[in-house]
Parts: sequence; C-alpha cells; structure tokens
Amino acid sequence: MAINFLNNVDYNKNQLLNPRIQNEVNDAAAGTPREGQLYYNTTDNELRVGIEVIPATTPPTYEWSKVSQDTYQFTLSDNANPAITGTIASGDTIKIAASGDLTSNLTGQATTSKQLEVGLKLDGGAGVENNYIVNQGSATAAADDTIPFSNYTDNVDPVLDTYVVKKTTFGDIPAEALTLVKNYIDTAVAGGLIYKGGYDADQNTPNLDSNPNPNNIKTGWAYTVTVDGVFFNEQVRVGDLLIAKVDAPTALADWTTVQNNVDFATAGTNTGADAAVIGISRYNEDDFTVSASGFVELNTSATGVITAGSLSGTVNHNFGINTLVQTINSSGDTVHCDVTRTTTSGVGSPSTSVATIAAAEATDITILVQKIG
Repeated sequence: MAINFLNNVDYNKNQLLNPRIQNEVNDAAAGTPREGQLYYNTTDNELRVGIEVIPATTPPTYEWSKVSQDTYQFTLSDNANPAITGTIASGDTIKIAASGDLTSNLTGQATTSKQLEVGLKLDGGAGVENNYIVNQGSATAAADDTIPFSNYTDNVDPVLDTYVVKKTTFGDIPAEALTLVKNYIDTAVAGGLIYKGGYDADQNTPNLDSNPNPNNIKTGWAYTVTVDGVFFNEQVRVGDLLIAKVDAPTALADWTTVQNNVDFATAGTNTGADAAVIGISRYNEDDFTVSASGFVELNTSATGVITAGSLSGTVNHNFGINTLVQTINSSGDTVHCDVTRTTTSGVGSPSTSVATIAAAEATDITILVQKIG
C-alpha cells in the first residue's frame, strides 16, 4: 500500500534524489490523469504527462500525452561572435575541444608556523628572585630554621630573609592565635546535632511540647519519634526526626520536623474533614515506570523493529489508537513507512502499531510509538 499524501508537498527548492516515476503498461492502467501528472509507459518506453483537453469541458477532461523525446534546442558559446548554435537529437553526442590544457587559477597559500616561547629565569644572581617555588634539582631540607622559598642561596645578601619561610614550634604560637582557633571550633560545634534519644508522641515523653518547657532543651537537640502522636498539633509518625532550632523551644515553629513515615496522598478539599492528605503519590503503571535507579519515568513510549530482510514490524502497547509512530533507519534518519494502528475497547486494552515497507532493507528499521493524550 502506497503512502497517501492528502496535501501538496513543498520541497522548498531542494532536490528530489533518485526518484522513479510510476510504471504502467498503458494509459488505462495509469488511470484518469490530472494536468501535469506523469507516468512511464513500459510498453512503448515513453514518458507521458496528463494535459487538459482543448476546448475545455466542465468539469475539465484530461488525457495522456507523450512527452517529446525527439529534439532539444540548445546554444553553445565559446565567447565567439557569432555564437555556435544548433539542434541535437536523442542519441547525438556533443564534443567540446580545447586548444590547450585546462588550468585552474587557484593558488596555494604558504603555511607559516608560529611558536610562542615562555622561558623561566634561573639563578638570577644576588638580589634577583627566581620564578619558581622550589628548585626541582636541589630541593633539600634546610639545616637551620628556614625553608628556602627558591633556590636563591646567597647567604651573604641580607635580602635573603625575604625568600624564606620560618619554622616554629607549638609553644611559639601566640596565645591570641590559639584563642581564635578555640573560638572557631566552639562556634562550629554549637551548630551541630546532639542526639537525645526516642520520643513518645502519644504520651509526650520526654516532655517536649509544654510551655514553658521544663527540660531546658538546647539548640541542636534531636529526638526520634518512637510512638505515633500529635506534636504541637501536628501528626508525627514513628521514625520522624525532631530537631530543636532554638534554646527552650515553645512552638512548632521552633522545631525542624523531618518526616520518615509519610502517608499516601489523597484527593480532597483544601480544608475541612475531607481535606487532601499531602504525602507519597502513586502512579498508574500504564503511564509511568520506575528505572533501576529509582527514577519515575513516563511510560508513554514503546519501540519495535522491522528486521533486515523483513517487510513489516509490530509494536504491542497499551496506549490506544491515539499514538504518534515514527520510523528511523540504522543511521538515525527518518524513513516513511506505511503505518496501521489497531486497538480494542477499554482503558489499558492491548493495542498494536504495525509498520510496513514495500521492499526489504539491508539493515533494521526502528519503530517508535508515543502515546498522545
């Protein structure tokens, strides 16, 4: 079955490569023509075109007419005056002679190689700093309390002190510096978590949500819910983690609640007894799937193949008849095949997309089916 095009096809001045005109044994086999339609008559070896009968009738009447293959008018010119002209018949040969070799006026460009050189200044002498940290060839431990910053070794020059890093001992560190380090560590630890144990939300044990709070709770204290219950009017479940955000918390806003056991989401109104539950959502297996890495993915596509040497391929799915079907070859190029779609009544019922071709290909053709709507 040929592919049906129900509108004009605009190639936007691109080439139609390797076409084959429709072959028929006679005009009757080619059917009733339209003006400009072509077919090749295999009996008479003629290309024929549909033309409107003159005088025109209403509705118009067309007939097949032979496309002339006898002669073609042409003009050849070698810039002479007058130009050479003539008529060529089918099978004739045109020879163009030249009085000399044909040459090109293209000239080559000389290739120039440019090089950027970057040098390092070594052993600059007294008072001249080298441009590297440690000389790779002589990086040895110093005998005194200095570590060379470069390979400058002129110990006579007093400027040497600007090229060294001083060694020291723990006792030589100023107390002010140690105090700054201690304060930094204390501040960092103050922002950490301190696990205090389990929390029975049903009995409020230990007492976490009384006001004022009797347990002198500090910032960063953490508790794991061991029994379901209400915590400051919020439902908490076993496994939830409660973390104090301030000292002596007295409200739900003073705590961070990390939920571990979340209910399934439900539909409903925003408020009232029928309010929706915000929680874990569930997905229809016909439309969604879960990857090996745990990602939820749309399950709205399926693939099949027309194997090399075969004339058709089938894709079974549950998408119904509203599908987009594309076919690509082994190089990833789109190819146009005949596609039929079948389905049975009912949501999720088995459906089929079949792609067929007129002549077998040497490589596989992939069939891509996507659910629409």
